[in-house]
Amino acid sequence: MKWNINSASIIGRDHELTKKNRQDFVCSHVSDDIIIGIVCDGCGESQYSEVGASLIGTFVLNYFKLYTKHLSQVLQSSIDIKTSLESCFSDFIFSFQRSLLFYCTDEPVQQVLFIKEFMLSTCLFCVLINDKVIIGHCGDGVIITNDQTRSLDQKGSPHYIAYKNIPKEALETSPSELEFFKIEILDQKDISKIVIGTDGIQPLIDKSLINQLYGTQKRQLQRKFNIWQEQKIFGDDATCIVIEKQNEDSNLQTISANS
Repeated sequence: MKWNINSASIIGRDHELTKKNRQDFVCSHVSDDIIIGIVCDGCGESQYSEVGASLIGTFVLNYFKLYTKHLSQVLQSSIDIKTSLESCFSDFIFSFQRSLLFYCTDEPVQQVLFIKEFMLSTCLFCVLINDKVIIGHCGDGVIITNDQTRSLDQKGSPHYIAYKNIPKEALETSPSELEFFKIEILDQKDISKIVIGTDGIQPLIDKSLINQLYGTQKRQLQRKFNIWQEQKIFGDDATCIVIEKQNEDSNLQTISANS
């Protein structure tokens, strides 16, 4: 089976006006065995959350690249993937904290401050491997499979994965109410197109522009985002990855995922 993958990312108008960095991150990986797409959105209230978005996105990308063989064995169990991913991520953040804060005299307070300012980010991913599609998200954003659009609304308080590394007494939300990664496994034969995006692409849904995301080549999708930015459509940073199943006779550049 052949797939076309494309992505786009733009800084939001509100960020431009307030001179803030773009806090979204996007990355992807394509090989004969696996296709991975990831988008992350740093917390707007954090001073340096673009750092966390980049680190989290890169970590998740490398997690799936490293555990390709393991994934092939557990594709029937989203719980196994969720547990393993969350555990590995917590270990990663813990090691990062210990390395950076080794000389801090007030370590617990500094750990919480470090996570609050640097590591709060949502993460959405799509992985195509064998004949399966793995879709996961932690925090808010947008997921589209075929013609089904889901706006993941967590009422302005996303369940950031880095909260797992904050002491329970320092959390404003009960740990039992935080869902962290939610994962679903679908059959590739049932899927023709997938979009994962940060919540900044919500205006495209509101203005019925979603269909314009499909059928692009090379930098065409990014050019569309540039035009929409000029039209002042995006208030917030906006980022998405589009993955489309292609016919064998399609003129689009295609890639395979061992399916």
